[in-house]
Amino acid sequence: TSNSEAIISAGLLDLAINSKFNYSNLISRQSVKNLSQTALRSKYIMTCIFCVVFVFSLWSYLFASTWRIDKISESIESEIEPIKDVAISVDKKRQQVRAVKAQFKKRGRLTEIISELYKYTPNTISISKLSYSSKQNRIFIDIRGQADLFYTPLDYMEDIASAKLLNGMQVRDTQQITQANGSVVIFKANCEIMDE
Repeated sequence: TSNSEAIISAGLLDLAINSKFNYSNLISRQSVKNLSQTALRSKYIMTCIFCVVFVFSLWSYLFASTWRIDKISESIESEIEPIKDVAISVDKKRQQVRAVKAQFKKRGRLTEIISELYKYTPNTISISKLSYSSKQNRIFIDIRGQADLFYTPLDYMEDIASAKLLNGMQVRDTQQITQANGSVVIFKANCEIMDE
């Protein structure tokens, strides 16, 4: 074995195999065959060892990467856990704030409507009833009022046409009712306002 290793390491095996001159071979044919098989076996073993080491290294790298990702995920989840309840309560508070804002907005719009009625309604007309309803982004106003003269409600519609919100007011029904001390004109009017 020591001689075969020496022969292989000295390069005599390659020389014996590749030589064109049979008489120049210093090693017998059987020895050459045996040495060739030994060299091939050594190369095969080295290749197998390299493959095993490579696969193990790759598996170790992937395992380490997975373990690291798991640890980072656990760390992030542990940081998020205390905040979850806070986030839920903050979202509930946000919804409550939106609801309150919507209510104040509607009340603010109602205040603007009443302000315009007060500003554009003459002393000759008295409003006895005001109905306010909203649906999606529209507001519906229904008014019931009375006046002394039959044409006064029509003049009122012309006056209120210069208002910002109530400029679309329309008279629906006008009736003249006779009373003991004279007559009274009762009318109904409605208006639709687009709420922004």
